[in-house]
Amino acid sequence: MIFVAAHAAAPSRVQEKAAPDALRLEPHTITLSSGKKFSLNLPQGFDITIAAQGLKRVRFMAKSPDGRIFVTDMYNRADNSRGTVYILEGWDRKSGTFARVVPYLQHLRNPNDVAFYTDPAGQPWLYLPLTDKLERFRFHSGEDHLQRSLKSWLPIRITG
Repeated sequence: MIFVAAHAAAPSRVQEKAAPDALRLEPHTITLSSGKKFSLNLPQGFDITIAAQGLKRVRFMAKSPDGRIFVTDMYNRADNSRGTVYILEGWDRKSGTFARVVPYLQHLRNPNDVAFYTDPAGQPWLYLPLTDKLERFRFHSGEDHLQRSLKSWLPIRITG
């Protein structure tokens, strides 16, 4: 799985007079670090860059209170405990890539989303819905992995 960033190319390449029914798609060849190639069609005037590689099934992302991007990776569609939350760090605007993909939480049962909330006392929390429960973790800025222990996590079971 790749994480891509699409953006408008230089203004000189964008046709300003194109009507919606005259949308023209152009093929863009993507080459992965493994050597695999494929083509994506993008509207004329847009480019695409591989922002991060090596992920399996990224579905959701959120910006943390300290400005980093957190993404959930389900691994695959089977009900398993191979899911991971990654931190995408070191965004380089010029190259359109992240410098690092850091595993933050691993061995998760299909993480379905990720969200942050700061309570009225100023404590930031990370909420993580899994297949069988919703978990809440105390979030600390700059932390690059989370130790799951009785002191650091509070499971919130959803019943109904």
